Amino acid sequence: MREALAGGDDYELLFTVSPKRRGALRGVQRQIGDLRLTQIGTVTKAPGLTVVHADGRREPLTGGYEHFAR
Repeated sequence: MREALAGGDDYELLFTVSPKRRGALRGVQRQIGDLRLTQIGTVTKAPGLTVVHADGRREPLTGGYEHFAR
């Protein structure tokens, strides 16, 4: 965590929040003041990743990096 917060590189922290806890997250955001949060997706039960474009078009997200693959 220290490296992500103070390592000098550009990082963005990714996390999930249950829909039931969105109100609490907004409360934390108000307390911190200038904390900018951007929703980038929704977790579902469906396997795989799908990109949903602004026009509503959906397409599978292929590729990526597997950290522990040989």
